[in-house]
Amino acid sequence: MVNFLLLIEDIPYYSKKDIDYGFTPLEIYRLCSSIREAFCLSFSIRKQNNLIFFFYKTLSLIKFQGNKLRFLGSDERSQALLLNKAIMKLNEIKIRHKWIKSTPGIIVKKLGDFQKGLQFIKEISENKIIIVNGNYKSQISLNHKEFLNLKSLNEYLYILPIFLNESKASDFISLIKKKIDLKFLMLPKVKTIEDIILFINFIIDQQLLS
Repeated sequence: MVNFLLLIEDIPYYSKKDIDYGFTPLEIYRLCSSIREAFCLSFSIRKQNNLIFFFYKTLSLIKFQGNKLRFLGSDERSQALLLNKAIMKLNEIKIRHKWIKSTPGIIVKKLGDFQKGLQFIKEISENKIIIVNGNYKSQISLNHKEFLNLKSLNEYLYILPIFLNESKASDFISLIKKKIDLKFLMLPKVKTIEDIILFINFIIDQQLLS
């Protein structure tokens, strides 16, 4: 099971009317690109993938489960509408420990505090986490070749902090590092969120086929 987790500053608010009239925020298009590359193949869905949006400010989660996803089209409108429904559902719930269903394959949760966030990450990662393109100069990073030589890449949790400012991302990842031995992967030639996910999916596909 391949898990991607995006660290995001705050929940982006927008409406169906914004989508209909072409006023969808740019950040939403970027999130839709991540959804598309995490799941959409030419004629099917990557059922082995999960994509989690971790909203730092509200300590909230939206999780897309590939093996249960329904109604996800390859177009941005479809993705933006499903994401909007999940955000609306997230706004309705109070802090609780269980997941709430938005639409098939999309569930939401409010964590309450950072410790529950760290516990969630630890539970889904099985102590195998790779931080991708986090600008942490003090950390030893994997180069391209070292990454390709890692075994069982499909078992890792890939955390992408590109939607969170460097200071907050560094603080949060430092908390994770106290509990889990992290690996850092720098991909200087692969910068956009969709290209990072596309690259990782491609490498995993190649590894599984070999």
